Amino acid sequence: MEQWQEIRGGIEKNLGKRVWMKSHRGRSKCVENVGILEHSFPSIFTILIEEHGQEKRISYGYNELFTRQLEMKYLD
Repeated sequence: MEQWQEIRGGIEKNLGKRVWMKSHRGRSKCVENVGILEHSFPSIFTILIEEHGQEKRISYGYNELFTRQLEMKYLD
């Protein structure tokens, strides 16, 4: 539980920063994105991504970071 709170606290401290994300979606399928850490909610956080001139929001759960299904690095 303590690690989960650390993950959430780290996200909340870095809202507005650019991040690199790599999501492991099973069977050797990975999706990489660069975006801005936009919002933090009790069980999820959102990333704002600009792709092909359009903005899109993707939400992830803190548990994805905890279970290492998602890798995240701060770029700023």
